[in-house]
Amino acid sequence: MNKKLTIIFNFTFLIFNCLYADTWTQDKKAEFEAGTVSNIVLAPDDCLAIQRNGTTWTDRQVAFTESNAYYPFVMYDNEAKIYKMWYRASNSNIAYRTSTDGTTWSASSIVLARTAGTFDSNGIIPGTVIKDTETATYKMWYSGANSASRWTIGYATSTNGTTWGKYSGNPVVSTGVAGSYDSSHAYLCSVIKQGGTYKMWYGMHNGHVRLGYATSPDGIT
Repeated sequence: MNKKLTIIFNFTFLIFNCLYADTWTQDKKAEFEAGTVSNIVLAPDDCLAIQRNGTTWTDRQVAFTESNAYYPFVMYDNEAKIYKMWYRASNSNIAYRTSTDGTTWSASSIVLARTAGTFDSNGIIPGTVIKDTETATYKMWYSGANSASRWTIGYATSTNGTTWGKYSGNPVVSTGVAGSYDSSHAYLCSVIKQGGTYKMWYGMHNGHVRLGYATSPDGIT
């Protein structure tokens, strides 16, 4: 991946911590409860938190009751007419479920496991899965932590979304040189393919957390 030096957005303490009402000009609790302030929600402890997009979410419910399941990536497969979810399971591997309606999910199965002695030996988190219809290949970019708990980004492919093969040259996005914005960790990526270019946004960490940007002609180099 060709890393860009431009920092997209400094989100230290913005995503991972709540923001209290006295830090906002619109400080009426009723406004947040009613959902009239876009992109902000009132958390159960009465603090204000940023939503993932600019809409008001309703009908929130538990999708399934698996303990310590988080970091989901969900795709709707137009050909199969089903939702497909990859997520981090309690054993720090990537699990998979399907659903016809997005609320009732199949039993889980581990589809991508960490590998001892490698860049992802200590845990893995799914980032993005793209279904390449031209090659009938699923492509996944994911975060992996090594034995020193340093996070980098790996790549894997599959013909069915359940049996994955890791790229032999992983990680495809490594930590940067000393003093760079991602010298400690490069992780939690989101990838799109636009024309002939793969574009990645990912977390950069060197004591502070920022968003970085990288491009690639093949999703690997």
